[in-house]
Amino acid sequence: MNASRFFCNFFLDIHLPSIIQSLERVLTYDFQDVFCSHAGLVKDGHAALERKRDYLLTIEQNVLSLHNEEDTAEEICNKLFPKKYPIIKLPSGEWDILHIVTSIINENNISKSEIT
Repeated sequence: MNASRFFCNFFLDIHLPSIIQSLERVLTYDFQDVFCSHAGLVKDGHAALERKRDYLLTIEQNVLSLHNEEDTAEEICNKLFPKKYPIIKLPSGEWDILHIVTSIINENNISKSEIT
C-alpha cells in the first residue's frame, strides 16, 4: 500500500497516536465484517483493522526512528512520503502529510517530558 495515497483521506486535526489507540480499543471486540464509508462492506473487517493498525504502527516507528536521527518533520515527510499530491497545495495545507508526522513527534515529546 502506498503510504502517501493512504493518508490522502486525513484532515488537519488528525492525531495518529489517537487513531492507533482507538483501533486497539475496537480490536478488543469480537466482530467480522465492517462497513467503511470509503470502501463499503469489508469482509473480515477485524483482520483488515489489524492490518491498518499494524501499518500505522510501522509508520509511527519509522517517523520516530528518523526523528531520533535528528531529521526534521519536513525531512521525514520527504523520506517516507516522497510523492506530493496537488491537494496539499490548498491554502490552509490541511491535507499535508506533515500534520500526521508532527502528531507523532509531538506525542513522543510529550511522553518523554512526562517521564523526566
